[in-house]
Amino acid sequence: MSKLKQFDKEQISRFLLKVNFKKFNLYPNVTQDELINYLVNDLSEIFKSGKIFTSSFNNEIIALAALKVLYWDTQHYGYTCASIDYIFLNCEVDDNSAHKYLQKLVCEIENYANSKQIKFMSANISACENITSSILQDYNFKYVLTWLDGMFQSKKKLPVIYEDSEVGLVKESELEHFQIMASTSYFKGGRFYLDSNFDDNAVNQMYFKLIMSSYQNEDILLVYRIKGEPVGLFICKKIIKNEYFDNLKVAPLRYLLVDSASRQKNIGYDLFAKTLNYLMDYSDIITTGFEVHNLPSLNLHKKLNFQFNYAHNVYHWWAKENPGVTG
Repeated sequence: MSKLKQFDKEQISRFLLKVNFKKFNLYPNVTQDELINYLVNDLSEIFKSGKIFTSSFNNEIIALAALKVLYWDTQHYGYTCASIDYIFLNCEVDDNSAHKYLQKLVCEIENYANSKQIKFMSANISACENITSSILQDYNFKYVLTWLDGMFQSKKKLPVIYEDSEVGLVKESELEHFQIMASTSYFKGGRFYLDSNFDDNAVNQMYFKLIMSSYQNEDILLVYRIKGEPVGLFICKKIIKNEYFDNLKVAPLRYLLVDSASRQKNIGYDLFAKTLNYLMDYSDIITTGFEVHNLPSLNLHKKLNFQFNYAHNVYHWWAKENPGVTG
């Protein structure tokens, strides 16, 4: 069990053949070979700037985790933040072996985080991974919430309610308006607000900065206007052509914001529908993710005929003031 010193694509590929990973369930025509190639490439990129941890037997990987430092979050909050993007397990091993190898893996990660003065880590795993979930909680990772991922792939234009409204790309003059709205009116049930270790004012400022950083990154920012007045915003990341999935064009939705005074008037539905109508001309599928307890969002996605393909749990780990070596 160790930090990976050399990235062996063949060894990683053999291991991934025995991993059950459902994040891309329902994506059109994604084969096992394509999925493995995608994961090998993503792990290789993380290896270049982050850390890959493995737990092995007879030179065959049994469990693997990928950790990377979050530089934007680190700069914003003023302490080192990291994320564990993947925790994989060979699904052919028995439960006792799974516990043993995962314990070694997570213990190594915690010791590494303490040695590098990482103050905060998040971990993201399938909601079905009960053994991994149990091990994480044994090593000071606290369950925060469950996310639900969905996808939309219809090419049929959706009906809208307010025909006289306008949805168009954001104007630079509107950015400050949405920055203030984001820092005061965004959904308070997100993982940063639910974790009391985060300062709410810092979280508000994070969402304030998100508007400008998305604009500067040339993401797609669509504004809902009534008589020229901006009352809603939908941010979509850049449309990605996934070369590993037969050049599938994916439009990842990120952030929906509606002025609090304009809620309960179907404006959220209209903004969502017009956003989908816009994006479907440029993409093969449109993806989304939201907190499973956000029932208004869940019902809105259902009304718009999204399919839900993946449920995953988020865990937060915080360094103790005087951490000892565990394990």
